[in-house]
Amino acid sequence: MKVSKEKYENLKKSANNDGIIVALAIDQRVSMKKMISKYNEDLNN
Repeated sequence: MKVSKEKYENLKKSANNDGIIVALAIDQRVSMKKMISKYNEDLNN
């Protein structure tokens, strides 16, 4: 697979010294639904 130099450099920034990409993904859907629901309630009142 070919990767541009820029993409490679950006991937290196996300990796630790062993070359393992370190990332954290957090599911925020429930919080977002509550926030949107509250906003919609405020608009309808």
